[in-house]
Amino acid sequence: MGLLFLHKKVDAQDEKPDKQAITVYTADSLKSGKAKDVLASFFQLGLNNLFGTAKEFNFSANPYELARKSKPDINIDISYRKWTFWRRINLAFGLKLDSSYNYNGLTSGLKIALIDGTDPSTSKNYLQLLQMDTIANETKVLNRKLSDRFIALAKHNTDSTAIDLLTLHQEIESFIHSQTKFVNVKNERLKAWITEIVKEEQLTHVGTVISDPKLTFNSVYAKNIADYKNRLKKASLLTFGVNDTTYKDKFQFSAISSYLEFNKGVFNIGPKKNDFDLNAKASYNFTRDTLKENRNLHRQVFESSLSLNWVVRDKQTDQSFFELALGTGYHYVFNKDLYVGEVQNMFTLNSTVRVRIISDLWLPFEIKYDPVSGKVFGLFNVKLNFSALDNLSKGAK
Repeated sequence: MGLLFLHKKVDAQDEKPDKQAITVYTADSLKSGKAKDVLASFFQLGLNNLFGTAKEFNFSANPYELARKSKPDINIDISYRKWTFWRRINLAFGLKLDSSYNYNGLTSGLKIALIDGTDPSTSKNYLQLLQMDTIANETKVLNRKLSDRFIALAKHNTDSTAIDLLTLHQEIESFIHSQTKFVNVKNERLKAWITEIVKEEQLTHVGTVISDPKLTFNSVYAKNIADYKNRLKKASLLTFGVNDTTYKDKFQFSAISSYLEFNKGVFNIGPKKNDFDLNAKASYNFTRDTLKENRNLHRQVFESSLSLNWVVRDKQTDQSFFELALGTGYHYVFNKDLYVGEVQNMFTLNSTVRVRIISDLWLPFEIKYDPVSGKVFGLFNVKLNFSALDNLSKGAK
């Protein structure tokens, strides 16, 4: 009669995982709103520049999430790992509208994560932390030794009745797998076994748990997992993407843009505390030069930005609910023939205020200020995660 380990999620990190279902680690709720914009792990609807002259309705999706709707089983077991590449991709489609909300062209895009340390299921650092978790490893030893003693007792102790063995087995299961504290273990034989094994195997961390009446294995392990996930906030995320825009009357490109975007937590701040993201983006754009009659992609523009994003988190859920990004931007036009009133290179001071209304319904308001001309540019956007609507419809908070 064998015993299970403390957590199947520990077993899932073994070098040779079996094909039984595993717990998929997700820390998506801990990501800042800005990080989710860099790489969406869900369905996202973007309503950009709502009050401007060039509006855009954009839908982006993760192929893995699309497939999971029709194949829920890919969310568990080793098949989840087979989808690693597709979880790092975003596909985007959109409509361009003019100031009167008339159709003004199509947009599409492809984005891939070159580096994604924010995905705990593929993050090497996170997996190493799980594998090296002392309380989990020591509990596996304790569990194995208890199982050996129980089997030996069942084979050789004729005084033990079937009911006594069943009760003992249930107490072992309860102590290892649930919130049962050592002081609440009623079976004196089991208490003696645990004490002897801790001493023989030098299980110092298990010893700490059984000596503290307030601790259980689950509570200690849960705290460790929370600390490990918290470190993902500081992980690096680097994406490469290509976007294009077509004309409204024919499927011809009026703009093509390629870009790199980098996002990373700056400080190693503890759970449920406000933190900071560093975001850097550089893009090279080919657009139509309206100084020329024919449709073309002769206008070339380089744009870059660097910002520090202050993330204010809910003290209960650890989710970001308010963000303020401050930074600078640079705009350079390679063409010699400039538009009227245009400058070849321009630095701007940028700020973005982002507020989470419900779940993943975000209202980002972006402001750019040109210190030379004194002009201010404002963009009001809406970012909506489809799962937010789904949760709201089910009465979730």
